[in-house]
Amino acid sequence: DSIDDVREDVLEALYALNPVILATDTQGYYLCQEMHSDMKEVADSLHAKTEASVYLFQNERGIFVRNSDGSFYAPEENKLNFELVSGGILSALYAGIDEKNAMMFALQFASLRRKGLPTQYDYEIMKHRLSELIRNV
Repeated sequence: DSIDDVREDVLEALYALNPVILATDTQGYYLCQEMHSDMKEVADSLHAKTEASVYLFQNERGIFVRNSDGSFYAPEENKLNFELVSGGILSALYAGIDEKNAMMFALQFASLRRKGLPTQYDYEIMKHRLSELIRNV
């Protein structure tokens, strides 16, 4: 089954739970189930349906975010590792960090992976960075 096969009534029931959406740009268009010409329209539509934050990943461009404060774009010229960046965003959000700092933390962490497997030192640096962000909450 693909995202195309999800019934509209199931999607509407899911949207009623107010989920944060982390999706690729393509998945965002499918989830939206409407025709839109750009990411902003897709993100606005999904935000209206979920009343929660929407993160749309665009490879080699960045992440478009729509939340209750409006929208913003976090540029990233490199290919995004969706799972790694999503995990970093969710971890930081769960720790109480605001969305912009959570995204910047996740993108910084993902950049370590592009150099190969992160070392223990890399993990310690990122743990320190995350603890600094948490202290500033």
